[in-house]
Amino acid sequence: MFAAIVDFATEVPRLLAGLDGSSAGRYLGAALTSLPAILKDRTLRAADLKMGGEVHYRYRGATIHIPVRPIDAALARFNDSPTFTGVREMYANDCYLWPFRDFKAETVVDLGANRSFFAPIAFKALEAKRYAGVEPLAQYDEATRLLLDANGISAAQATTFRKYASSKDCDSEISVLGLMSAIGATHIDLLKVDIEGAEYPLFSDAPWLSRVTTIVLEVHPPGDAKARLATVLESAGFALRCTDSRRNSVTASAADYFFGTRQPELFR
Repeated sequence: MFAAIVDFATEVPRLLAGLDGSSAGRYLGAALTSLPAILKDRTLRAADLKMGGEVHYRYRGATIHIPVRPIDAALARFNDSPTFTGVREMYANDCYLWPFRDFKAETVVDLGANRSFFAPIAFKALEAKRYAGVEPLAQYDEATRLLLDANGISAAQATTFRKYASSKDCDSEISVLGLMSAIGATHIDLLKVDIEGAEYPLFSDAPWLSRVTTIVLEVHPPGDAKARLATVLESAGFALRCTDSRRNSVTASAADYFFGTRQPELFR
């Protein structure tokens, strides 16, 4: 229970700091009325489920618009996680970029795009000129369209590949080199990866790593595979930080996230 209280005390202030006034008030009320369930389940999911409507979040100087209720409605038959959970994780907790100072990234690639939460970050905060998301599940088509439309991002700007990220190219899979060729990129300024354990075969043969400047990666068990992947990244020239989900520095084998860059001055 203590861990749940710590999470509540940490996450809610972060969230309220960026939300527009109306959304902040609604979430604070939802969190307080859901407190027994939050403490029991040790997550904020109960409060997230009560959020709907349009939410506006101030993120790194940019305002991101999230049509929570329409996106949840589009995904209702798939029994997916609440959209507001993604708002907390991606924007309030800044789970992929928090160790970095503000920076710009012309080409952003998002492996494991889900609802494409990262696309508004790419265009609005990082000032990307091109973004490519890889997400094999077509159930996210409408959710992605709703989020992009709400933020004035056209489908022509944000390319989505309904394939699995892989080390090869075929009907159902796309490699990083194949993706780069498809979008006309010779370099990736920021690569975000969350592909549920498929990161290990992806990085086992990765000649394209030399073309990536910064990489943010959610890593999955087992621990020995994480440690080997950390060695691959460091050997490729990345300055690497390994943390758990609460932002504590940990060993590679115990990490939930890897943050790597060829420009270590980007780290806070």
